[in-house]
Amino acid sequence: MELSVSHTFHHDLVPRLAEIGGVYEVYGKRDRDIIGGGRSTYTLRRITRSSIEHAVKQAHDYGITFNYLINGASLGGIEQTRSGQRKIRKLLDWISAIGVDAVTVASPFLARIV
Repeated sequence: MELSVSHTFHHDLVPRLAEIGGVYEVYGKRDRDIIGGGRSTYTLRRITRSSIEHAVKQAHDYGITFNYLINGASLGGIEQTRSGQRKIRKLLDWISAIGVDAVTVASPFLARIV
């Protein structure tokens, strides 16, 4: 069995997971972005762009892939506006540029944009 594990953004998580073995992927996201996520932002600690970039690089250094969550349940209609789609594409461009291996999408409309 292979494992997909939530990234806690603690610097020692990935090396410890690599020691355990069987982890093929870690997943996570910024605490705040244009899309939102499955958790309320007030319950999350601050996750910066550089935190994500470091996590992706570290995962790759240990042979583990990184899955960025773009799984907000409701986007409030921004995905249906040109300006909202530009902002979403800007986020996707950054995700791609830093080497994220996969994304998890909750919305069929958003999946079409991806």
